Amino acid sequence: MRSLARLLRSKEAFVFLLFSGIVAAVTIICAVRGSAPFLNKLNLQQMARDTSFLGILAMGETFVIIAAGIDLSVGSMVSFSCVALAWMYAAGVPLWAGSLVVLAMAAVIGLYHGFLVARVRVSAFIVTLGTMGIAMGVARVITNEVPISGIPAGFKWLANGLVWGVPVPFFLLLGILAVAAFFAHFTVYGRYLYSLGGNREATRLSGVNVRWVETSAYVAGTILAALTGLLYAALTGQGDPKSGELLELEAITAAVVGGCSLSGGVGSVLGAVLGAATIVALQKGLLFLGVPTTAHKIVIGGVLVVAVAIDTWRQERRR
Repeated sequence: MRSLARLLRSKEAFVFLLFSGIVAAVTIICAVRGSAPFLNKLNLQQMARDTSFLGILAMGETFVIIAAGIDLSVGSMVSFSCVALAWMYAAGVPLWAGSLVVLAMAAVIGLYHGFLVARVRVSAFIVTLGTMGIAMGVARVITNEVPISGIPAGFKWLANGLVWGVPVPFFLLLGILAVAAFFAHFTVYGRYLYSLGGNREATRLSGVNVRWVETSAYVAGTILAALTGLLYAALTGQGDPKSGELLELEAITAAVVGGCSLSGGVGSVLGAVLGAATIVALQKGLLFLGVPTTAHKIVIGGVLVVAVAIDTWRQERRR
């Protein structure tokens, strides 16, 4: 009973209730208006797919934030990975090989972030902001602002396919969630990660290789961002330099709404996925209510500010 009570008081439970509240509110409004039902089969499938994309990206960001860092480059990494795969395929590289190369490049970029942040002690904000500009610039130079098309239909199944009526990316999300949750909550590495975010110096003095732990968080973030880019390439069948535009805003918002503290040491990958589901439900709800898509980022930005303000207020109360 105590475990159940603790679960019901958790941040994850609160986010799930928030998600449920948004879905219920939009469903009721649509019913009152007599418009198309919000909870129709096609919309549920689209929400599951969109949650999978954002959830995978947000889990990578969550590892970085728990380690008291920030990665502003994940959106640009999505664009870069999407374009790089399409460009290599157009040059004759098989999709499986191109995908491995993209993931390897993402790992190297994560190591680069970790080296500068953990060893050289450059601000994570500056390092990842620089990568954000470089990755987006390279994607636009390669494509000359024109998407590279030609990715075959077979690869598109990874993003558009259905198994038992459920989008294929959703199963990928569940698999990554299981692995990420295991490492974060049931291993020594996970304890080190949270300890690093809570108090870096104390963690270092206890004998933990904080540089390695911090670097691994950035590697996880860039690899999952690259994987999201591959899924976007499969979704659209092309390498679009705009595919990851402002996704870093949504990923950080999903992580913070899901319970992450930007001060580090707090958060969970499950919370990040629930935060992603909440953001997607909010966006779909706004769309069903007739709010222009151009205004959606305004709402997401506002949600981020409110979530950070609430987290800051909680921290002040603890003190």
